[in-house]
This record gives sequence, C-alpha cells and structure tokens, in this order.
Amino acid sequence: MDMEDMEIHLRLFGLGEQAAERTESTMHLRPGDTVGALMEALRTGEDGYLSVHFTEDRLLIMVNGRSVHLLQGLDTPLADGDRVTIMPKAFGG
Repeated sequence: MDMEDMEIHLRLFGLGEQAAERTESTMHLRPGDTVGALMEALRTGEDGYLSVHFTEDRLLIMVNGRSVHLLQGLDTPLADGDRVTIMPKAFGG
C-alpha cells in the first residue's frame, strides 16, 4: 500500500459474495476515487482484487450505511476508512 492510498472496507452480500467467494475485503484506492472507480476496479479485477461482474442498476450500494442514490451516485467520493456495502436489490413480496 502506498502511503497516499485510501483503505476502503468492502462488504459483499448475495451476488457479490457468490462471485467473490468472500463477504469482506479491503481495497486500496487513490485519493479522490469515487464509488464508480471502486466498481470499475471490482469489475476488472485491477491489482488482483476481486473480479465481480454485475450492473450497478441491479445493486444497492451503500457508503457508511447510506445509499449512493441519496448521495452522488457513482460520483460519490470515497475517503480513507469508508465502509462500502454492495448487495443485490430485492424485489417482490
């Protein structure tokens, strides 16, 4: 980890857990990176991180317990120590 990197705590449930075979992980991103950059890193498996394939419109993505839809969507900036939770949206009744 570069001294300038941010450490992001990642929790995956449902689709993410099945694809990644783990529920919790830590990723290191560059200062100024956004939720969109995190999702791209997950999708492409950059730097040997989790390789998870999904579309954001089918996922609930939360930063520190708040939905990114209530924040700035995929443009939501991340900060060192943030906790990001990703799970499939649930429908039905």
